[in-house]
Amino acid sequence: MAAGCSSTVTTTTNDSDAQGVVDTLIPAAFGHWDVNALVAVADPAVYTPERVQRARLFFGELSSRLGPMVAYNKAHGTTQISGSGADQIKKASYDAVVVYRKGTATVHIEAAKKQGRWLVEDASVQPSQHLQVH
Repeated sequence: MAAGCSSTVTTTTNDSDAQGVVDTLIPAAFGHWDVNALVAVADPAVYTPERVQRARLFFGELSSRLGPMVAYNKAHGTTQISGSGADQIKKASYDAVVVYRKGTATVHIEAAKKQGRWLVEDASVQPSQHLQVH
């Protein structure tokens, strides 16, 4: 290990910085199925034009199955923090249960903060088991 370098990783639960980002994103993007709200904070290396197009189709399908959001509680998860100062990197993994007009779903967000900016690396929606899928 080079002098002055540290490979220490700290894991925190419900980091206020990460939780704030996720709690803003989920209602904006998944509350009314707005892909553009997701794309605005998505890592462009991950959310390629092809993936964004698939997300638009998926959001359309979920919108018709679930309808709009009617209730939301804070996301919960863990954040791994490495480095410090300008070199600090945070990797967040958070879930939130969202209540929609026609059912509930768990929204999962994976995001990373590098050079002071949060970018979503992955997002998924898992409708509850009792939702009827046709």
